Amino acid sequence: MLPLLSSAGHNVTAIDLAASGIDPQQIDAVRTFSQYSQPLRDYLASLPPAEKVVLVAHSFGGLAAAQAMEIFPGRISVAVFIAAFMPGPSYSASTLFQEVLYLYYLNQEGPQLDNRFTYENGPNNPPTTLTFGPNYLLRNLYNLSPIQASPSLTLSCTRSFGWVNCQCCISRVK
Repeated sequence: MLPLLSSAGHNVTAIDLAASGIDPQQIDAVRTFSQYSQPLRDYLASLPPAEKVVLVAHSFGGLAAAQAMEIFPGRISVAVFIAAFMPGPSYSASTLFQEVLYLYYLNQEGPQLDNRFTYENGPNNPPTTLTFGPNYLLRNLYNLSPIQASPSLTLSCTRSFGWVNCQCCISRVK
C-alpha cells in the first residue's frame, strides 16, 4: 500500500504498532492492548491541531484504528480497513475476540497447519503467543495476493502475536 499511495502523491507515514513490523519491542514486553496501540496514539497526538489523516488499517491494527477514531475524532477524516478487524456499533471488539480469536485460535479449532503457539503460563492456560507458519500464511492469508507480491518478504517480516494483548477483551467473553 505504501508505494501505491506515495506514487499517487500522498504523504504517507507507516506506523508499526508495538512489537509489530520493525518496532523494536519484544512481544513479552507488550502486556496490554493500550501498550500495543500506543505508537498510533502518539503519532496522532503529535499532529498539528488542524491536520487530518486517513488511517489505513490491516489485521489487528483495525482495532487500534477504531480506538484512535474514538480518541481523536477531529484528527481522522476517514479510516480504511483492509483485511482488518473492524468493530462497529453492533459488533464490538469483545464480539470480534469471541467469534474470531477466542473460538478459533485460543481453542485451536480449525486447521492450524504450521502455526506455533507458546504457553508461557503453563499448558493448562491459554496460549500466550501465536506465530503464523509460512504454509498457513500462504494458504489462508496471502492466497489472493497478486503474483507480484513477494511471499519471501512477507514471510521474513512475520512476528509472533501476543495473546496477552487481548486479555482485556477475552476476559469479558469467557
